[in-house]
Amino acid sequence: KVELPPVDLGPSSALNQTLTLLREVLVSHDSSVVPLDARQADFVQIEAHLDTLINEQASFVLTRAGLSQIYNCVQQHKPEQPAFV
Repeated sequence: KVELPPVDLGPSSALNQTLTLLREVLVSHDSSVVPLDARQADFVQIEAHLDTLINEQASFVLTRAGLSQIYNCVQQHKPEQPAFV
């Protein structure tokens, strides 16, 4: 479930809970006896899931705030193009 951030624009409680759980998983994974190569491979998958979570939250909030078109323009802007005015 995606939810709007609080009025102060801080992270939602669901996001805080998810990040706390992720931190616990990473700490336990770091102290495990799994070889380093296997741990690094796991981090790629964890990072992909985290990127998906962040993108879903950002997309929902930007759409609800009416900023999705502006965000898309900024995302497509290249450094060699003139600055936005």
